[in-house]
Amino acid sequence: MEVVFAVIAAAAVAGLVIAVAVARQAADAGAVRRQLELLSARLETLEGHENALRSSVEFVNQGLARTGAVVEQLQQTTAHVRERLQQASEQLAKLGEAAQTLRETDQKNADVLRRLELLMAGTATKGAAGESIVEALIRQLPAEWRAQDVRIEGKVVEFGLRLPNGLLVPIDSKWPATGLLEELAQAEDPEAAARVRQQLLARVREKMEEVRKYLHPELTAGFAIAAVPDAVFELAAEAQVDGLRMNVVLIGYGSLIPYLLLVVQMALRAGTTVDLEKLAGALHGLREAFAEMEEELDGRFSRALTMLQNSRDELRAKLQRAHTAVTAIEARAEGLPSQGALPGGSDGRTGPSGSPTGT
Repeated sequence: MEVVFAVIAAAAVAGLVIAVAVARQAADAGAVRRQLELLSARLETLEGHENALRSSVEFVNQGLARTGAVVEQLQQTTAHVRERLQQASEQLAKLGEAAQTLRETDQKNADVLRRLELLMAGTATKGAAGESIVEALIRQLPAEWRAQDVRIEGKVVEFGLRLPNGLLVPIDSKWPATGLLEELAQAEDPEAAARVRQQLLARVREKMEEVRKYLHPELTAGFAIAAVPDAVFELAAEAQVDGLRMNVVLIGYGSLIPYLLLVVQMALRAGTTVDLEKLAGALHGLREAFAEMEEELDGRFSRALTMLQNSRDELRAKLQRAHTAVTAIEARAEGLPSQGALPGGSDGRTGPSGSPTGT
């Protein structure tokens, strides 16, 4: 803006110089005066324009200053937003890494679970993994409740629950199915999945038929347990009704211990009920015995006692009469005269008939 002012001033000076030169050349004082007045008026106009221009320039400078402050604030805000975006980008990158790690972990866990499931259900181990799981579960029970490798009429059952009454609940944990769970998991066709599921149900029913053979009327509690993997239990819920008809309970590994505890609790309650019934029967027998004893006392014993009392009274009366007779005899004997020696050389007393009498 100062350059513009300098240009305007230079133009004014140049105008004056030109005017002076013209005035000199015209040599007309009046004309020069008129030119000077005209130049003065123009200078005043230029000064007014200069002042207005200065005000505009000052206003523009103030606006530029405010704009600079706003721009600076926008720059700060932009830098802050950029920093936040950078942090968010870093957080997203970390979340992406965590999600990738989680996906890898889930995949590993799925692979491990699938291998474990195949291990429990495969034919190569013949259910050895299932036996290990059930054995680890049964170890939580008290030792007096546990039984292992029990032989029942030539058949050996892996595990058993010993009830308080001495009876055994057989527990079979082998599941030798040939990859049926894996086939079901890989089946994409609904018909194929339904077919594999029916095969699984048939295998479960066959297993319950095998477990049924462990039942013995004198050694077992009247039912047995077929423990299977939880996946099999969820898929074979329909077979539970068939198991009830066979007196075989189908149950998953995860629910085995709670069910066994429930069985023991029910057995304890049943044993307590039986004892109470026996006690009630014994009390009833005692009441009948007391009634019979009371009847005996009121009946034959009372009659016998009455007969004994009558017999005693009669004997007492007879003894009284005998005593009276003896007293009378003694009194009569004392009233007889003394005769000294009797004929025949014997001393004594004789009665009216001459026979000797003793005292």
